Amino acid sequence: MLDQYTLSASFLRKKLKSGAQKAELKEIRLHDLRHSYATNLIELGHEYGIDHMAISKSLGHHNTRQMYLTYGHITDAQNNKIANALNNLYR
Repeated sequence: MLDQYTLSASFLRKKLKSGAQKAELKEIRLHDLRHSYATNLIELGHEYGIDHMAISKSLGHHNTRQMYLTYGHITDAQNNKIANALNNLYR
């Protein structure tokens, strides 16, 4: 049973689409928001010691493996850290 505070996926899709159009941005999908959320949480987990199992559970995954397979791509920040570490190693 839906209560007055439940938002449907179609309602959110329409609002995202109209908001993106008004802001002259490319279309934003709900999945794009989830992907950004997950990627940012993983990055924060590395920086602030947030438990990755907790992040995985917040995404509805049963284990961290599923989370990493789906969202574990390397971010620009991680690429920069790798490059800096290698530069320091070979100085």
